[in-house]
Amino acid sequence: PITYVNRLFRATPKKIAGFKMFASHNGTARQYVLESRNIAKIILTRNHIDTYISNQRARMTGEWVNRVSQGRRKKDDSDLKIPFLPEVFEVHRQKAIEIQQEYAACEAFTKQSFIRIAYEEVAQLEPVRLLARKLGSTAEPETLVPTLKKQITRPLEEIVENFDEMQRYLAKTAG
Repeated sequence: PITYVNRLFRATPKKIAGFKMFASHNGTARQYVLESRNIAKIILTRNHIDTYISNQRARMTGEWVNRVSQGRRKKDDSDLKIPFLPEVFEVHRQKAIEIQQEYAACEAFTKQSFIRIAYEEVAQLEPVRLLARKLGSTAEPETLVPTLKKQITRPLEEIVENFDEMQRYLAKTAG
């Protein structure tokens, strides 16, 4: 995996290359990328409940990626209801917190500054323009528009099977 990462960056000199990394991805490659001073790290932040619901939807439908070029979804999921399961949500939230703590510890240890951007900002022109400049890109931000579409496009009230229970739980746990 480290050979792949190095090959990717060698293949794109003077350009910006990137990829998503998840906690479940190869640990050796993750550690290499996190510790490398030559690789900028962009941490995409997102609300825990949104990531939980999106993840649950992907598990239920088997659709983990939804690209603009794909057009309509493979299946009509307009009546899909996702159950909120507090114990599953807590495992999800705890893993996300641990990952953020890992990033912060790595930042401090390596004396790097990771760039953080909110999930909602990725589709907005100005935050992407600022991010591109910070990374040294000369590309016009209009060409950097993401090709991914959101998994969840309807309000959570319409999607979560037990929305009221979820609201009460989140209020109780400051979630």
